[in-house]
Amino acid sequence: MEAGIIWLTLLPFAAIFIAALIMGQGRRLWISIAIAKSALVVGALCLYGNAVRASCEINESECVGATATAWLIAFVWSAPTLGFVLKLVAQIRSPGRGKIVE
Repeated sequence: MEAGIIWLTLLPFAAIFIAALIMGQGRRLWISIAIAKSALVVGALCLYGNAVRASCEINESECVGATATAWLIAFVWSAPTLGFVLKLVAQIRSPGRGKIVE
């Protein structure tokens, strides 16, 4: 179970980071947005389903620990998510975007 939590923490973090790198390569923005959004949604659903809900069914004291751990993991995910959003805003506001180059 602990190895699963480590992967659950790292995979969405890495996927959002890769989505930001893909955006910088000049690829379509919707691909990066889809990767980041999918990583967050799947990660959150797995985190809630595997860690929080399963622990809360067992015991109240374990529920508190699982909920705190889930919030810490979500906090870890917020760093690349914030970077992704800032890069997305910069990409959308770039002066050359949407103009036809001859």
